[in-house]
Amino acid sequence: MGSDMAAQSDSIEVLLLGTVAVTSAVSSEPLRGRRQRITLARLALAEGRPAPVSALIDDLWPEKRPKDAVHALQAHMHRLRQTLQLDIEFINDGYRLADDRISVDARRFTQSSERGRALLAAGEAELAATELEGALGLWRGPALSDIDDVLGLRPFALRLDEMRRQADADRVEALLGCARGHEVIGELRAAVAIDPLRERSWHQLIRALWSEGQESAALTAYGQAREAFVEALGAEPGSKLRELHQMMLEGRPAEDRAPVPSADRHRHGTTGQTAGIIGRARELALLDQAWSRSRAGIQVVTITGEPGIGKSHLGEHFLRAAAGADAVVLQGRCAPWTATAYQPFADVVHHFLTEFPDLVDESELQKRAPQLATILPELGDAQTAVSDAIGVDAHATMDAVAAWLAEVSRRHPVVLFIEDVQWADEQTLLTLRRLLHSPRNVKALIVVTMRDQHDEVDESSPLAELLRQSDRVTHVHLARFTDSDVARLVSAERVRLATSASVPQWFDEYVRDASGGNPLFVVELTRHLLMTEAVGAHDIRSLPPGVSSVVWSRVDAMPADAKSVLQHAAVIGHRFELGYAASVSGMSEAEAETVLRPALQHHLIEPDGDSLRQFRFSHDIVRMALYDSLPALLRARLHERVAALNEAEAMLDDLQRHQLLAHHLLRADTAGAEHRAAQHLLMAGQESYARGALADAEGLLEQVLPLLSRESDAALRCDALTTLGMAQLRLARPRYRDTLLEASRTAVDLDDAPRLTRAVLANTRGWWSGTASLDQERIVHLETALARCPDADQSVRAQLLAAWAIENVREPRMRGEVLAASQQSLALAEQSGDDHCIPAVLTQRYATMHALFEDPAECVRINRRLLTLASRSGSARMRLSAALGLAQSSMRFGEFAIADRYMSEAARLSASLDDPARLWLVQGWQAMRTLVLGKTALAEQLMLDCYSLGAKTGQADAFTWFAGQLFTLRMVQGRLSEIVDQVREQVATVAHGIPSWRAALALTFARTGHLAEAESILDEFAADSFSQVPRDMLWLHGVHYLTLTSEELGRHDLAPALYRLLLPYSGMVASNGTITAGPVDLHLGVLARLQRQHSLAEQHLRAAATMCRRINAPVWLEMINDRLALLAKAK
Repeated sequence: MGSDMAAQSDSIEVLLLGTVAVTSAVSSEPLRGRRQRITLARLALAEGRPAPVSALIDDLWPEKRPKDAVHALQAHMHRLRQTLQLDIEFINDGYRLADDRISVDARRFTQSSERGRALLAAGEAELAATELEGALGLWRGPALSDIDDVLGLRPFALRLDEMRRQADADRVEALLGCARGHEVIGELRAAVAIDPLRERSWHQLIRALWSEGQESAALTAYGQAREAFVEALGAEPGSKLRELHQMMLEGRPAEDRAPVPSADRHRHGTTGQTAGIIGRARELALLDQAWSRSRAGIQVVTITGEPGIGKSHLGEHFLRAAAGADAVVLQGRCAPWTATAYQPFADVVHHFLTEFPDLVDESELQKRAPQLATILPELGDAQTAVSDAIGVDAHATMDAVAAWLAEVSRRHPVVLFIEDVQWADEQTLLTLRRLLHSPRNVKALIVVTMRDQHDEVDESSPLAELLRQSDRVTHVHLARFTDSDVARLVSAERVRLATSASVPQWFDEYVRDASGGNPLFVVELTRHLLMTEAVGAHDIRSLPPGVSSVVWSRVDAMPADAKSVLQHAAVIGHRFELGYAASVSGMSEAEAETVLRPALQHHLIEPDGDSLRQFRFSHDIVRMALYDSLPALLRARLHERVAALNEAEAMLDDLQRHQLLAHHLLRADTAGAEHRAAQHLLMAGQESYARGALADAEGLLEQVLPLLSRESDAALRCDALTTLGMAQLRLARPRYRDTLLEASRTAVDLDDAPRLTRAVLANTRGWWSGTASLDQERIVHLETALARCPDADQSVRAQLLAAWAIENVREPRMRGEVLAASQQSLALAEQSGDDHCIPAVLTQRYATMHALFEDPAECVRINRRLLTLASRSGSARMRLSAALGLAQSSMRFGEFAIADRYMSEAARLSASLDDPARLWLVQGWQAMRTLVLGKTALAEQLMLDCYSLGAKTGQADAFTWFAGQLFTLRMVQGRLSEIVDQVREQVATVAHGIPSWRAALALTFARTGHLAEAESILDEFAADSFSQVPRDMLWLHGVHYLTLTSEELGRHDLAPALYRLLLPYSGMVASNGTITAGPVDLHLGVLARLQRQHSLAEQHLRAAATMCRRINAPVWLEMINDRLALLAKAK
C-alpha cells in the first residue's frame, strides 16, 4: 500500500477530504478565492469527465449571475490555470482536468477502502486493518468542509462522508477480526452516543465487549440499543442484533469471537512486533505508516498527551524496533529550565558523531561545520564571522541542519526522536518547520513528544504546524487506558516485579478508579500496593489520593540516607550526575553510589544513557514529589550549593550554564544571589541573541529587568535594555522603541558614550516604517552620541551619521544637511575599511536617497554593490537588504522583470529569517504588482492580507500604506466615490508629513463631482509652483495626481509648469513599490494634450504604451489607450 499512497515527485494532489487545497511534493498552492475552491472541487469530482458549463455557473453564481456568465466562467478558468499551472481543457460543453499529474485524495481513499473491504472479505483481517487505517488517514475533516454549503456539491460531500463512515466501520470489523476489540470499545461507545440508531455500531460494540470478557457490559449495551430503537422507531432492533443477543444468552458467541492472530501479525509492517507495549497498537500502526512514507520524503509524527500517559514509552518502543531494522536512531530533548537555542538538535548531532562515527562523512561535516557550530559549539567558532548587531544567520544554520540530515538520510534510514517539545525554544520550532518545508530531499522520520496544550496555540506559531494533520504531519494523541488495558498493565507489572503477593478482589478495580486510566499512575499505584502488600481496606484508606503522595509513600520505604540523597538530587534537576548528588549531599561518590542502590531497585531513578555516573528520575512526577517534600529553607540552601558547584565547574555549553545558574540562584536565600542570577540571565540573553534565538533572548532579558536596581545596577540594566530592544525590533514588537529609548536615557545618565552609541544605533526604524513624522527623542540621543564620538572612530561615527540622516528625511527644510550627512557617513565608512560598517552605511545611504527621491540611478548602483558584498560575505540578512533595495529601485526605471525576481527572493528570505517587518513590506509590493497586472480582485485580497500582517506585527505605517494602496485600487476601478471619507481622514491625519495625500484628495474630489473643492486644492499647490509637494519617495505620485486633477478640471494654464517638473523623469515609473501611479510618460502625454501639443502628446503616450506592454501592465495601458483615442478623435 505504501507505494500506492506515496505521491510522485512531480505529482499534484487535489485535496477534497477536508478543506479544498492543492499540494505537490515541493510546494503548496494557496487557493485564495472561494470560487477557485468550488471550481477545482467540481472538476476533481468529475473524475476526468467534463464538468458541464451550466453546473459550474450554478455553483459559482447561485443567486446573481454575471450578465455574460459564459465569458465570466472563461475568465475564471483562465485565472485558475495561471494560478495553479494546471491543464484544464474545454470539451463537450464542459471543462475537465486533463493533467495526468493530478491525483485526487477522494479517489485514492475510495480505491484504498475498496481494497481493505476486499481483504476483509477474504479473511485477511490484519492486512485489511492496515489498508483501511491508511485510507482513513487521508481525511483532514469533513469533505469539502469550506464549501459544503454549495448546493450542487452538497450531495458529493454527503456521499464521501458516508463512505468514510463505512470505511471506519470496516476498520473496526477488521480490528475485531484481529482480537483487538479492546482498542475500539471507547470509539464505539462514542459512535452510538452520536448516532444511537446505527445498528452496525451497536453490533460491533457488543461483540467487542464480549470478546474482552465483559459479558455483563455487553448485555447492558444490547439493552441500551433496544431502548434507543423502541423509543425512536417504535420497533425492536434488527435481526442481526437480536440474533447476537440470543447467542450471548445461550453462552455461545464462539463464532463471533475473532481468532487469535499469529505471533508475527505485524510482519507486513516496518517496525515489527507490538509485544511489550499495551493498549497502543493503533498508535504504533500510525508510526509504522509514517516510517514507511518517510523513505519518500520527510514525515513528522507528533505524540501528545497528558504527563504520564506514555509518550516517551511509546516512542522508545518504536525506536527499539527501528534500530533493529538498521535505522540511524538519534535522540534529543527540550528542557524546561534552559531555553538553549537548537538544544535538541545539538543533542541529535552530538549523538550522531559519538554513536555513529563510521557513518560520518568528514568532508560533508567540514562543509557544514561553520553553520552547525551555532548548534554544537564544539564543531568550531561560529560567532566570530558575524557581528553582534546582526547576530548569527539563523537561515544558514537551519539550512545546514536540513542539508546534513538530507545527506545522512540519503544513505541510511533515519529516525529523530525529540522529547518535550512543549519546552522547545523558538529556534528549535523554526528548524522543525524548516525541515518540513525544505526544498532539500530529507528522507527521515521525526517523532516529537509534547504535553497537551491547554492554551490555544497561535495559528502563526511553528508549534501549530506540528499539531495540524497534513500529508507530512501525523498527530497521534494518546488517550487514557480502557479498563481492559489497565487490567493488562497491572498483570504485566506483577510479572515484571516477580512478586508472590496475593491480589485481593478489589485490587484491579481500585487501581482502575484511582489512576483514571493514566498508565504512569497505574504503574505507581500497582508498585506501591504490591510492595507494601496492602491487602485490607485500611491500607487503601491510608493512601492519599494524589499520585505524588503515592510516589512519596514508595520513597518513604527507602533508607533515610537514600531518601536524603534523592531529595538533594531533585534540586539538581530531572537528570543528575552522581558526583554532583554526592557533593550536594556532603558525602563521597562511592557512598552516594551505595546509598542510591535501593532507589534503582525500586525504579525511582534509572541510568541515563551508557554512563555509570549519570542518572535520571523515572518520571518528573517522582522528582517533583521529592522536591516539594523539602522544607523551603533547606531547598533554598541546596539551590545555593548546586549553584556554587555549577560556578566552579565549566559545563558543555555556556548558554545552558548561565540559565541553570540563574535558575538555582533565584531559588537560593543568600545575600546577592538575586543580583548574580540577573547577571547570568543577562549573559544567557546576550548569548541567545548572538545565536539568533530572538524569542529566547527576549524571554530571558525580560526576566532580568525586575531584578536590577535603576541606580546601583544602571550599567547592567542599560545592557539588558539594549539587547532586549534589539531582539524586539527584529521580532517586530512595537515596544522596541521605548525599550531602546530607556537604554539611551540610562546611558546618558551614566555618561557612557559606548553604551549610548550601541543603544541609539539599534533604535532605527529603517526605511520601511514611520514615514509621516520625525522622532525627536531619537534624534536628540543620536546628536548626543555624535557629540561624544571621537573623530578618530570613523566606523562608529559613520554609522551614527547614517542613522541621523535617515531619521531626518521627513524634514524638508533639512534636505541639504541630510544628504550631506549621508554622503559624509559613506566616506567615513570607506576610510574605515570596516567590512561590517560599509554595508550597514550603504543600506542607510540608499534609504536616505530613496526617501528623498535623490539620484534614482545611484540608488540602483548602491544596491548592486550591496548585492556583491552580500554574495562575498554569505550573509542572508545583507542579501535581503540588497534584494529589497534592488527590487524597489528597479521599479522606478520600469525594470519589472528585475524587480519581480528580487521581490521573490526578498519574500523567501524574509520568511526564512523570520523578519516580519520586511515580509510585510514585500507583500505590499507584491499586492501592488498584482494590481498593475490587472488582477484587481486578487490584488485587493493581497492588500488586505498585507494590512493584517502589518497590524498583527505592529508596523507603524500599516494602515497608512494600506490606505494608499486602496486609493490606487479604487482609482483604477473608477470607484473613488466609495472612499471619499477615508481619503479626507488620511489628509487630516498624515498630510502634514505626506502632502501627496492632499493631491490624492484633489483627484478624488475632481472625479466625484466636488469640483470647487478640487479646484481649491489645486490652486493651493499651484500658488508656489507646486513646491508644497516635497521631493520624497511620493513626489512623482503627488505630481501625477495633480496632473490628472488638472485634466479633469481642464486647467490648461497649469500644464506647462507640471510638464517642466516631470520631463526630466521621462522613461521612469512613479513607484515606491507599495504604491504605483503609472509611467511618467503617461502623465507627460496628458499634460502635452492639455497644451494642445498633440504630436508631443502622442509621442509620450506611445512611449508609455511600449513600456506597459514590456512590463505587462494592462491597467496603465488601458488608460494610455483611452488618451490615444481622444487624440485620434481630436485629429
